[in-house]
Amino acid sequence: MKPALDPSLQSPIPKKAPMNATAAVDFTDRLEVRLRRELLSHPDFEFERLVVRRVPGGGVCLEGVMCSETDVSEVAGFVSRVTGATEILNKLVVWTKPFKG
Repeated sequence: MKPALDPSLQSPIPKKAPMNATAAVDFTDRLEVRLRRELLSHPDFEFERLVVRRVPGGGVCLEGVMCSETDVSEVAGFVSRVTGATEILNKLVVWTKPFKG
């Protein structure tokens, strides 16, 4: 069973950021932190390193190293469903852990 998503992530990313520059930075930081936390706590995803950034036009950029065997396209789909972002820049590198036997 998948964990319940944070309700604050259910609404889509607004097309325009608030007029106040400080508010825009705070909004972006909150979105990035919340989305990163959701990704890191997802039971099907495992990351060695993960950076989440908001990009102009309401998109999201994911950078980092993914260690799980889950297809990276599933991560992009999850991000799209959670944030409502239409553009996902997926710069994740998949690293297969060596077998320890």
